[in-house]
Amino acid sequence: MPKVKSKLVGTKLKLKFIVTEKGKVEDIRLEKPLASYSNVERMTFANQTLEAVKKWRFEPGRDANDNPIAVKVIMLVKVVKYGKIFRVLASIDFDDG
Repeated sequence: MPKVKSKLVGTKLKLKFIVTEKGKVEDIRLEKPLASYSNVERMTFANQTLEAVKKWRFEPGRDANDNPIAVKVIMLVKVVKYGKIFRVLASIDFDDG
């Protein structure tokens, strides 16, 4: 993940992508276009986050017979501050739609 600066606190990103049968990330996109972010730092952070997640590897989904399958994923990313420390929190869910 990219380095976090104080100007990024409160930034929220919603990424959608597919995890393939081999655990690779494909078809990654932001729910909002990059140009919609309020400042250059947030736009840069969003772009760097996309580039980082493209390189990640996941355990693929599994069907009822335990065979690997591709799954649609939604990832929520939020920048928060705990005292003097900045954190990037991420949660992942499956896209049933």
